[in-house]
Amino acid sequence: MKKAVAYYRTSSMSNVGEDKDSLKRQQRAVEKFAKQSRIEIVFTKYDAGQRGTTAIEDRQGITELLKLCQEHAIDIILVENASRFSRDLIVQESGYQKLKELGIQLSLSLS
Repeated sequence: MKKAVAYYRTSSMSNVGEDKDSLKRQQRAVEKFAKQSRIEIVFTKYDAGQRGTTAIEDRQGITELLKLCQEHAIDIILVENASRFSRDLIVQESGYQKLKELGIQLSLSLS
């Protein structure tokens, strides 16, 4: 079974909390995809209140995930969809390039 990490992001603190659906929705989608794809999620990180226009190097959660990927030889990051990785084309492209340099692939659970 392949191993992966999962990354979740919610841009507005008004969408963060037990009574909100953003994180739960992302988790359901990623966990369903992982199960169907026979992928084990070994670490997760959540950037709560983090805008999708912020460079990945400036996000604590994804920065920690990249470190875990390198330490544990994990080469897959699962996200619900591309907008959870980034909402800005430049940030998205530079983020993809950074992952490529590290030998990590980004896998989207929804298209």
